[in-house]
Amino acid sequence: TDPAGRSSGRTSADPGGRASADIDDQGYSSDPGARGRRHGEAGGIRASTSAIKPPRAQSARRRGVSKHEPFAFLTRVSKKSIQARRLEDELTSRMEMEEQEYNRVFVAKPPPKTTTENLFEKMALDAKQKSAVNRRQSKEKLEEQQRPFRFWTKAKSQEEVAKRKQRSEIARIQEELKHYGVKEGRMKNIQQSAWAVTRTDFTEAEQEELRLLKAKKASAEKIKTSLSEMDQARFLVLEAEHDKKSNSEAYVAELLRALEEELGKQQHRFRSVPVPKHVRMDMSQKLEDEARLREFRKEERKNKLASSSSLPRRMKEHEKTHGAQTKKPGDELGEEYTFKPKIKGTIPDFKELHLSFKLELQDKKVGQQAQAARCKTKPV
Repeated sequence: TDPAGRSSGRTSADPGGRASADIDDQGYSSDPGARGRRHGEAGGIRASTSAIKPPRAQSARRRGVSKHEPFAFLTRVSKKSIQARRLEDELTSRMEMEEQEYNRVFVAKPPPKTTTENLFEKMALDAKQKSAVNRRQSKEKLEEQQRPFRFWTKAKSQEEVAKRKQRSEIARIQEELKHYGVKEGRMKNIQQSAWAVTRTDFTEAEQEELRLLKAKKASAEKIKTSLSEMDQARFLVLEAEHDKKSNSEAYVAELLRALEEELGKQQHRFRSVPVPKHVRMDMSQKLEDEARLREFRKEERKNKLASSSSLPRRMKEHEKTHGAQTKKPGDELGEEYTFKPKIKGTIPDFKELHLSFKLELQDKKVGQQAQAARCKTKPV
């Protein structure tokens, strides 16, 4: 005991010879796990020392005096908070990044082409070249549009425009006539009539001569020969006359008039409405087809249901034990239906039979009336 009269705390030692933490009178210690180890470890030590006797050196250390130290939370080892650890990690990573930046060698990139090239001068040169091209094209276009101021050239151009309009109108009317069902033969007849009506320097004899020369040229081409120089020159002259007449204003106007007249006839021509489809259709055949289709569907459904159906359980067992009983078509008649009446092949004329019976009845009636009159007594 100490001078104050209080009993001092005992010091427990582990099997390795280490001294435990100091414990005061009230059971407090600077070590948080000292109280738990005091009861458990002490009992284990006592049990072990009772079985195995330690050496003298360990027993001498065990009898030492413990030192009392004041209990305080400030003496405990303090742990860093999460925020402090995060701050420390962030500062460390930042220092590493700064160290990498300090150690990196700077290498400058080469200047871009847009900085080294003279873009403004290039743009100015391109604009100048483009302007020169536009000026040259405008000048050429203006020279093409310029015409000498002469009245006959203006009239000739107007005639060409009118001819082009007439040709386009003729082509349009021919297409419309094709839609109305006019054949190519009728078109050729209209052209021939317009050709015959038109009177020009190209006579009928010259036309016949041109036709013969064309046939002669075709036959010569088949045998791989050519016309004579005189025939060739004559053929060119007649061909020019033919083209002149076909392109003449009179022929084009006459052909346009004939085609317009034919188009008017076709437009005002009576055309019956086509017969409706339900009138042309054979309804009896359609009904027969539908009935045949229904029968086919019924037979198909019957077969499908028959294939997917099955007998009840008891009937199936009976069929397994006794076998399936099938009936023949003539078995249901039996012996009592053996009579087969004779069917007449022809049907009698009932109207004629009735008329003969009526006449016979009238004859008998007249005969009975005459006999009754003869048997009747006369008055005296």
